[in-house]
Amino acid sequence: MRKLFYLILILSVFVPPSPAPARADDCVGNGAVAVPFAKETIAVSTTAIGLTAATYNPTDGPKATEALIGVQAANVRVWFDGSTPTTTAGQVFVSGQSFVVCALTLRKFLAIRDDGTDAELAVTYASTQ
Repeated sequence: MRKLFYLILILSVFVPPSPAPARADDCVGNGAVAVPFAKETIAVSTTAIGLTAATYNPTDGPKATEALIGVQAANVRVWFDGSTPTTTAGQVFVSGQSFVVCALTLRKFLAIRDDGTDAELAVTYASTQ
């Protein structure tokens, strides 16, 4: 009985849990390979702007599970929760930086220029489906 107890204890400590199954709305951190299928350049100025739904969620073809976004020309401020960024509120990304936005956040993402210079976002959409 004691040996069985120790065996269960050892297995519970040294055997890692199995990974959660992949979901279609996850980013590729689940081990899947994302395949790019669309791209766009978005001009960012004095009005907050989001990503183009018809591009990342087309009526036919793959749906984006993530977007790789590169900031070009000037700094931007962004929110990922649907809140509207301003020139003084929001997370700042500087020209040359890039970041990933996952599927559930694509429709909520908004960006505005950070200072007096318009910026561009170079966006590549990818899908694991």
